[in-house]
Amino acid sequence: MSPSNNRFKIELPDGWEDQTVHYFMGPEESGLQHSLSLQVDTQPDTDELADYARERIDQVLESIPGVEILKEEEKQLPGGVPAYEAVYKWAPSEDKVVFQKMVFVKHDDVMYNFNATFTKKTIKTLGVEVDRMIAEFIPG
Repeated sequence: MSPSNNRFKIELPDGWEDQTVHYFMGPEESGLQHSLSLQVDTQPDTDELADYARERIDQVLESIPGVEILKEEEKQLPGGVPAYEAVYKWAPSEDKVVFQKMVFVKHDDVMYNFNATFTKKTIKTLGVEVDRMIAEFIPG
């Protein structure tokens, strides 16, 4: 098991807010550099996980031509933490199809947004690793 992420503390003056995004680099496989990003939203615009997720999914649908939603569902992570998952595909070029997985997790008043990109092959292989990392995520 590799080490956990770097930790730090910073005091923010009035008018500044934490919009942390963590970026985890994965392996390069099937012509794609894989990664997992995690945005921590400490001041979400809604308390409802499904509404929060739907707003962000709609932003994707509006911004990417030809995007196709393959899966969208509410679920729970181990330990009963509520989550919302969406998987979609799109073609950034004629010879390339990309699969994107977004998982939204709510804990207390904080929303955590996971985002990972795959190929058709790697969503079945590396996607399992990403699912495990998200399932083992401990918010708080």
